[in-house]
Formats: sequence, C-alpha cells, structure tokens
Amino acid sequence: MLKEQRKGLEEQRSGLEEQKYNDMVEVANVWRRVEEERMAVEFGRDSFEIGEDGLNVLIAEAAEQDVMRRKDLMGDWHHFNVKDAPMKYFATGQVDGRLVQLRRESRGLVVDGAGAVQVRPVQKFYSMSHLTSEEEDSLGAAAVVAVTEKMDGEMMCGAVRDGQVELWSRGGWTDQARSATRWAFENKRGVLTLVTAVWERGGTATFEYVGRQSRVKVRYAETDLVLVAVRDRRTGVWWQHDQLVRVGQQHGVTVVRRWKELEGLRLHILDDKVCGWEDSEGVVVQMSNGVVLKVKSWWWRQRDKKEKRRWYRPDSKLQAGRREKQRRLHLEKEDLRVVLRGWNHWVHPSRSLQEFSQAMKVEALYRRSDGRQGVVVVSFRTAEAAKAALGCRRLLGSRLHAVRAYSSRTTPNEEYRVKTWWRQGGQQGCGR
Repeated sequence: MLKEQRKGLEEQRSGLEEQKYNDMVEVANVWRRVEEERMAVEFGRDSFEIGEDGLNVLIAEAAEQDVMRRKDLMGDWHHFNVKDAPMKYFATGQVDGRLVQLRRESRGLVVDGAGAVQVRPVQKFYSMSHLTSEEEDSLGAAAVVAVTEKMDGEMMCGAVRDGQVELWSRGGWTDQARSATRWAFENKRGVLTLVTAVWERGGTATFEYVGRQSRVKVRYAETDLVLVAVRDRRTGVWWQHDQLVRVGQQHGVTVVRRWKELEGLRLHILDDKVCGWEDSEGVVVQMSNGVVLKVKSWWWRQRDKKEKRRWYRPDSKLQAGRREKQRRLHLEKEDLRVVLRGWNHWVHPSRSLQEFSQAMKVEALYRRSDGRQGVVVVSFRTAEAAKAALGCRRLLGSRLHAVRAYSSRTTPNEEYRVKTWWRQGGQQGCGR
C-alpha cells in the first residue's frame, strides 16, 4: 500500500516538474518572439509606414534636435537627414520606439505635405558592435539568409521631381548628387530609366557611386553607379536580390554582388570569414528574423583614407601626434582591442587577464538599471598579441568567441557604465 502511494506521489511530482519545465519553455519562446519582432522593426526589413503623423513628428524633431536637418523643397516636399548624431540618438529605451525608427529612416528621406514618401533610401542599420548583449543573444538562433557586398562609395538614391529624373545624396541635390546625375546621363542612361521604372512601381532605387571621384578606402577600377537596394516608398520593404538582378539586366545597370556561399551560416562564423578579407569593406547581412546588419573587414577598419591631411595651424600636427601617443598609452586603438562574446556573467571580468596572458586591460559594461553585466573587452599592448587572441575557446563551461573590436574605446552612456581593470607588474590590477 505504501509503495503504491509513494509511486503515485513520485509520478505526480514528475508530472508537475514536467509541466513547470514546459511552462518555462513556453514563456522563453514568447519572449524570444517578442524580441525578434522588436528587432525586426527597429533594425530590419519589416513594413514601416510614415504617413502624416510621422511627418509631424519629424518636423517637431527637427525643431528640437540640431542633428536632425530639415529642408523645405519646392512642391511641398520636406527633406530630412540626420547628421553627426551619436549612437545613443538611435538607441531604444530612452524614447518612443516609433521616434527611433523615424530617426533611422532619416538618411535623405523626403516626405510631401500629405505624408506620402517621395524618396526613401536605405535606412540606418548597425554594425555588430552596436548591438547590446541581449540583442546578440536574440540573433544567436537566427540564420543568415541573404548576404550582399558592402560597397565603399557615396550613397545615391533616385528621385523623380516634376518629371525630371535625378540622383540625390543624403543631403539632397548636392554637388555630389549633380556629379552622379551628370555621369549617369553621359555614360549610363540606363540608371536613369531604371529610377523611373522603379518609381512607377512605388519604389526608390539606391545606388553606390564608386570610383576615384568618391573613393574612401577601396580602390575601384572604373567609375560606376551600382544598384544596391530598392525599397517600397510607402512600406519601406526591401526588394529581393533576384528582383534587383532582373531590373538591372533590363536597363543595363550593375547590381551589387550576392555572396551565396556565406548564406545559411551563423553570424559569428560569417564574421570570422569576412574579418580576414582585404580590398573590401565587408558585407550587408539579412537575418532570418528580419534584422539587417553590416559586417566589415578588419582591413577596411584599419585602413586610412587615401588623402593628404591638411594642417591649418603650425601646432596642429604636433597636437595630433600627442593625442595619438596618449591613445596608444591607454590602449585606445582598434587593432589593440578584442571583444569577448559569450562571456559568462557569473564570472568576474578580470578573470580574462588570467585567460589571456598578453592582455593588459579589461573593460566591462554594466547596465545601470539592474547591474547586469554586458560586453567584455580586453586590450593588448601590440596588434600581434590581439590578433593571436582571436577565435573560439572554452572557459569554465562556456563557449567564448573573441572577435575584433569595432571602436577604439568603451564609452559609458545613460544605459551602461564602464568598469576597468589593468594588469599591474605582471599581476591582476584593481578595478576603477
């Protein structure tokens, strides 16, 4: 009798534990879906309509924020472009999510008085380094579904105004825009007919103006206008690459290269592959959950612009040399820094000074609201030591992925504070 009762109680407990586990899994899945939907809207390719209410928000934003530039054009058109804004201007959590999305759309966005979008270039999307640790975790289960080359030139988008076809830069009808339009008219009129065809189908064509006249770091043999994207003016949804190829072939226009061999990979694996590229800026990645990111090569991030530096005062060059020396002293150079992805937040960040014998400094981000640990960054005295630390390893049961840092320093903000530890005299130093 007792054995039967004990067996019944054990079965009941087992059933309750299984139900509790299933409930926890369901809650986790719900939160993951919510996070994926949020990221798809904020970073990605999902539908986002602006309308008259969005126009009013942008007008008010331009009146309050200096970084939001507004121009009133002929025909009741309003041009919006964000310039020289810090990354926190595009961060969620501080302001309404719709306002953040409108800010990211404002890269040459043109809306008429009725709220109808007339020009809609590619919106702002981020490098991997701009993601929070939570956003990186959400991307962990997503797969890479489309990869295209990241062209290194000047962005131009097609505009049709009063029957006239033009190419505009982010700043509108600028000198660069006039140069691109003139080049297309004289050398490749198919670009202008493509702009018209896409316009009639409700889209805006975005090109990259590459060549010697707009070379940043990558050397291109010939001047060209490369079709990189088409977005629906009303919804903002991107055209698929196959559609770009078809319309490009119809008008004799160069279309951005697609890297099919990188599709289907996990994001950190793709990052490792692209990191070693040379003579290329990198790629634009579209994830299975709708997120769009850019992954840049280490060569591009470290390469100086091919232009002569002009010093306007006799002591300017001397001061620049002093600043460079200070940055080296504090290890504030990209080639000296490595980001540790997958760091177990239960492990103290200074433990990395033991794991990486050549590391001299470790920085960790902590969320101000609840103290949760975020990204961990280690710095080395030489670029060779930093390069040797890259790759995957196991640390206290966790899978650690060391990748190149995208910035030269870790900066605190309203959401995160930074704590730093130094190696002192061959021993682990104290935090500050």
